[in-house]
Formats: sequence, C-alpha cells, structure tokens
Amino acid sequence: MRLVHIGRAALAAIAALAAASCARTVADNTEVAYESRDFGSYIAGLHARYSRDTESAAQFYLDALKKDPNNGVLLRRAFSLLVTDGQYRQAVVLARRIVASSPRSSLANMILVIEHFRKDEYEAARKRLVNITGSGFDALMRPLMAGWAHAGEGDGAKALESLEPLGASPAFAHYGSTHAAYIPQYLEDYAAAEEAYEALLAETPLKTVLPALAYAALLAEQGRWTDAQMLLDELAEDFPSNRRIAADRSRVRAREVPKSRLGEPRLALSEALVQAAAELMSDNARAPALLYARLGSFMAPENDDAYLLLGNLLSIDGHERAALTALRQIDRDSDLYLQSKLREAWVLDGMEQSDAAITVLEDYLVAHPGNPEIHTSLGDIHRANNDFEAAAEQYTLAIAATPAPVENDWFLFFVRGISYERLKRWDNAEADFFKALLLKPEQPQVLNYLGYSWIDRGENFEQARQMIERAVELRPNDGYIVDSLGWVHYLTGNYEEAVKQLERAVLLQPNDPTINEHLGDAYWKIGRRIEARYQWRHALVLDPEPEQLASLKDKVEFGLVLAEAGGN
Repeated sequence: MRLVHIGRAALAAIAALAAASCARTVADNTEVAYESRDFGSYIAGLHARYSRDTESAAQFYLDALKKDPNNGVLLRRAFSLLVTDGQYRQAVVLARRIVASSPRSSLANMILVIEHFRKDEYEAARKRLVNITGSGFDALMRPLMAGWAHAGEGDGAKALESLEPLGASPAFAHYGSTHAAYIPQYLEDYAAAEEAYEALLAETPLKTVLPALAYAALLAEQGRWTDAQMLLDELAEDFPSNRRIAADRSRVRAREVPKSRLGEPRLALSEALVQAAAELMSDNARAPALLYARLGSFMAPENDDAYLLLGNLLSIDGHERAALTALRQIDRDSDLYLQSKLREAWVLDGMEQSDAAITVLEDYLVAHPGNPEIHTSLGDIHRANNDFEAAAEQYTLAIAATPAPVENDWFLFFVRGISYERLKRWDNAEADFFKALLLKPEQPQVLNYLGYSWIDRGENFEQARQMIERAVELRPNDGYIVDSLGWVHYLTGNYEEAVKQLERAVLLQPNDPTINEHLGDAYWKIGRRIEARYQWRHALVLDPEPEQLASLKDKVEFGLVLAEAGGN
C-alpha cells in the first residue's frame, strides 16, 4: 500500500469516517460501536506515524487512549511519540502511568528521573535510577546521573565513586574522565578540578572541545586570564571554525568569564545526553540519536546544542516542520544562533520554500550586515535555483567580507566561478578557478570543472586532460570526475577508453542524465547502437535540463549523427 502524507485535518476526517462506518455496521451493539470509534483514531494515528507526522500521530493515540485508558499498547505508543515529538509535559504524565504498571520501564523512568533533576529532587532521582536496567547508553547514563545526584546533594566523594563503572568500558571511559573534572568544578573544588582536567587533556589533548572550554572557564573564574587565553588560542588552532571557541576567546580577551555550562547538575547531564546523541548520529544510528537529543532538551531546555542537533536529525529524516520548530528554539543571543538560521534556511529550501529561506537569511543580515557565511548560503540557494546572477552577486559580497582569503576560502571563488561560467562570462569564471587553485592547489573539484570547461570550449586539451586525470587520482570514486575523464577520451576520438571510463562513471553516479547520455554517445561511436538508445532513454527519465531533453529525444529517434545534424 502506497502511503502519502496528508494534513492533520484530513487524518481527523479519516478517523471520524472509520468510526462512523463501524458504528453504523454494529449500531445495535453499544459496546462494540464504542470500540470501533477507538479503532478509527488508532488507524489515523498509525497512518500519521508512517507519514512522519509525529505530532498528529501522538494526538490520535491520545484520543484513542482516552476512550480505552487501560490499553497498554496505546499507552506505550502514545508515550513514545510524545517523547519523539518533544511534548515533555504530556510525556511525564504518561510516564507515571506506565511505571505504575511496569516499574522497570527504562524510558519512562528516565523521563521521571529528568523531572526529578529539573526540580532539584536529587535523592528521588537516585532512588528511581535503580529501575533503569537497559544496556547501551542506559549503562552510560545511570552512573552519570547517580554521580550528579550526589553532586547536587553536595557529596563529591560519592559522586566520583558513582562514576567509576564508566572506566571499565572503553566506549564510556571518556565520559567518566570528563565528568570527574566537571563535578569538582561544580562543587568549587578548583584544585581537584584542575588536576582532573590536566589528566584528561593529557589523555586526549584538545580533541574534545567542551571539556577544554569548561577548563578555560575555570581558569578565567580564578582570574588566570593568560592561562585561559593560551588554552583557547591552542583550541582555536585545532578547531578554527568553531563559533563557541571564538565567542569564549572574545569574552576572555575582554576579561569576562565565559558562560558556565555547569551551573546545575541537569546542565552537565544534558551535555552528556547530547554528546551521546551526536556519537550515535555519527554512527548513523539516527533513531536512538533522536531519542537522546530529545532527552537532552528535556533535561535542560536552554541547551541550544540539543536543538541544533535535533534540527539536523529531524530534517535528515524528513521531519521538516519538527526540525524548524526545534531550530527556532535557539535564542538570537546564543552562540549557535547563526548556525540555526543557516540550517533553517536550508530546511525551508528543501521544502521548496526558497523565498522563505532567503527571507530568513536576509533578516539575519539586517542585524549582522556583511556576514560571509550568510552571503555564501544566499549564493548557494540562488545557484541551486539557477539564478546565477544573484548567486554571483552574493558570492562577491562574501568575498568582499573576507579581506584576507585563506586555504578554506577556495570554495567561494569556485562557486562564483561556476556562476560566471553559467552566465557565459568565461574570463571572470576562469580567473576565479585560478584563484581557487592558488588557495588550494590540486583541489579535485576545481581541477575537474576547469578541465571539463576547457574541453567543452575546445581549448587547452592537453592541460585539461592532465588536470582531469589528476582529479581522478585524487578522487577515484567520484562519478562526475570519472565522467569528465571519459568525455576527454570521447572528444579526442579514443572511444573504447571513453566507454570504459563512462561505464565506471555510470556505476558510481547512476542517476545523472548527462553521464548516461555521454555513455550512450560513446556506445554509438563503437557500434553498440541498441545499448546507446537504452542509455539515452534512461537519461530521459532522470530529469534532464530542458535543452538536454530535446537533444536526447532526437538521439533516440534519429541516432547520434542525424541528431547532431538537427534531425534533418
């Protein structure tokens, strides 16, 4: 059955129709009719769930649960959807109902432990932790939560003792070491905290940003501004694009203590939950990553890292509206506000709301004029929508806001060069490609694009071939670059080698119309005409450009030679 996404109002109508139909069928049996109305809400909830509309799904399950309050399946599914959708208050209500009948339910108990931490009920939190018996990341959070509950009660010794089981797991040991520094810092035992930070950084020197930032804040809090500045400067060298590092460096230079992430136990635990979510996401375990990111936002609603990660996770899985809701939780005073706006714009653009995406970015520029990242994103959106004039203008503004370009800025000149090339302003395009290569020699995308453009223009064949061959060496599994090499051989009459390279390119990038068309052309040249027409027909269904569409139809109908002659 092919499921399609429909609005909540339509889902409600399905529920009502299903219920009414069943009720009419069994009108003489009141009890069965009542159950049938529940069935309508359940079916609508199931449909909404498969359509990735978690908000509607949760509400339909709740509606069914009101009419059948003792149905454990409905209770658990409604609870799970409320957690996924971020409806914390209602999730707490259902968690209490679940543990009343299933005291060992890990997720329900986790929600209630979070509620205890939010209310500073540390003893109650510790007592409830014994009911969380799951493995995996539950085995991580139990010791951390126990440690921070003791810390909240002021017992540093028991807090650190609670973290000890984490040292036995290679996957969790770094969490134990990190929080063994956080806890004494929270308890203002600065000597013990500094010793723990030094030991941590000796194990993994500056590989983890957040503990290093916490250590810098500790040094600044003690008035050790020079030490804090040196630590942040070293961190910035390893992570030059990290906005939080840049923000904390500015604060320390101004003799201002950076914002503390350890003011309350729940803040440190929220950080751990979000870090766990990020690690799960990097392993492509997106469902548990989403759960832990949600739990992180529940533990500390002010944790912007949680909302940024949620925005990324939800948008990747097609929950665009939920992603926008999460991203819009990030306050404009946050260090992550710029990232949230950039991500929001791309989510909107993916929803085919390019005008709204552009408005988000332009509104940001009103308050922060001349931001190169915003101009670059505006250029990318315009370029994706084939407005190359506006794209080139935005890239030019981004370059103007980057007075001393460094290696990583090669991309700005590359994409402006692409825009100029599409506008048929070749001299400008070529100059930008050369500038990109000056900043980052042997960048494979630039080598490929410049080489392919030269070949397409009938210029510098030998130099272009060498560039593309080098690009293939640097990136052998890039179908577009391999296609360029195949096309070089085609244009120079080496058709057998062209077929060899273009077949490989199609395997690497099977859904590109141009690569499939190129392979069809090469097949025709060596006499494999049935296969050539097959490739051209395949290219026709891959959404080719309008001018390419007409050429492909002519090739299918007339063959390559007559098509190139205009079909006459």
